[in-house]
Amino acid sequence: MKVYSTWKNSTYLFDFFIEEISNLQEDQITKIAAVKTGIYTKDKQLLWKGKIRVKLNEFGIYPIPEDLSGIGLPGSVLKMLVIELRRYIKPQKPFL
Repeated sequence: MKVYSTWKNSTYLFDFFIEEISNLQEDQITKIAAVKTGIYTKDKQLLWKGKIRVKLNEFGIYPIPEDLSGIGLPGSVLKMLVIELRRYIKPQKPFL
């Protein structure tokens, strides 16, 4: 799913696709989703492409910080990424 996000005169395109879902061994309620992610400028120039793992449980949707820290982009882009990633997963959560 492609999502355009604008914040403070910056526009980015985020491309998300859930590739796999797995349960944590110690906790059957918490799941981890591997989300294939692409970050593009508004001119569709690729900035970053890779996988981000996201924990899902009854309390919320939490991207794994180690995956986010490996992305070498400004903090504002990462904040937009987290917001759009949660917004992408939230309607699908009951079906995962």
